[in-house]
Amino acid sequence: MSNADPLFVESPPDWGDHSPVSLEVVEPPAAWQGLAVEWQDGYAPEPVFMGQCRLPNGAEAFVFGARFDTVKATIRGRSLPEGHFVEYLVAECSASSFAGWHRLYQKRGVVYSVNPGKGDHVSADDLSLDVVRTLSPGGTPLWKRDDAEWPTLDGSPMVFVAQFNLPETKITKNHLTWDKRVFLFWQHHAKGSCFKITTQDMDYESASDHYATE
Repeated sequence: MSNADPLFVESPPDWGDHSPVSLEVVEPPAAWQGLAVEWQDGYAPEPVFMGQCRLPNGAEAFVFGARFDTVKATIRGRSLPEGHFVEYLVAECSASSFAGWHRLYQKRGVVYSVNPGKGDHVSADDLSLDVVRTLSPGGTPLWKRDDAEWPTLDGSPMVFVAQFNLPETKITKNHLTWDKRVFLFWQHHAKGSCFKITTQDMDYESASDHYATE
């Protein structure tokens, strides 16, 4: 795929002073839901650019999504039914250079991260409004808060840095997912930057919304 002309949801990446990052082939995962997966020879989804944001440390994050179609895979010789799952990829660029890719996936949980695990989030509704504002320097997430999850790192809530909406378009329907809000969180730690993502349906009705309409 050409660096200058990737698939995108709303607009192509603005690399600014950064050299366009090489969008390498996204190899399908070797396992899915704990089972070894074999994929059709040469199958690799084309990443879709979702948006970019400035991080609190001055670096910039370019966020992509990649959809894996299960009909392209077999488990123990059996073809999987039609469907798909999504992973997210973050290209991190410091002020002077490309800092690396972060590939975020789910593993039997709600959070997408480099290494998903148990206890990697708290209910957003359990955080006070003051804490939420402190953790959202660029503005708080636009979500149904009483049913949203806030990713954590080492037990502490991470910083919310950006939100990307995925409306129903030809690109999102054919290459990604749609009617989703994607929330990007970041935190600096000993090994560098940590990114995590949660999502919510754009037409999601929370429990409080449901009871309010009854």
